[in-house]
Amino acid sequence: MNKLANLSEPKILWQRVPAFPGQLAFQLINDSLCVLISDKVEYDDGKLWRHVSFSRPNRMPSYDDMMRVKLDFIGENCKAIMVLPAKSEHVNIHDYCLHLYAPINHDPLPDFTMGSGMI
Repeated sequence: MNKLANLSEPKILWQRVPAFPGQLAFQLINDSLCVLISDKVEYDDGKLWRHVSFSRPNRMPSYDDMMRVKLDFIGENCKAIMVLPAKSEHVNIHDYCLHLYAPINHDPLPDFTMGSGMI
């Protein structure tokens, strides 16, 4: 299992901004991309997860935005999962917010490469 990005290390491209208690928030310097992190959250599987939400004020974050957030706040060698819920489970609090979930010290996914090492 690969180690998640260390949130206490300085983020050169990011500045800390106010957050809710128990969360960390960052904004990309000279940009509108914002990140909100809930670390070590235990969901109903009984395991710990890092929940990283990221948004822009007036448009959906791009693929490049998502990859920047994943690299900086989850890590290049760690898995991140984006959940596309059933319509009945969907809740929209912010029109332009996406979410990544990273497992902490476990891997909930099967080997989708079927042994080939490539997806």
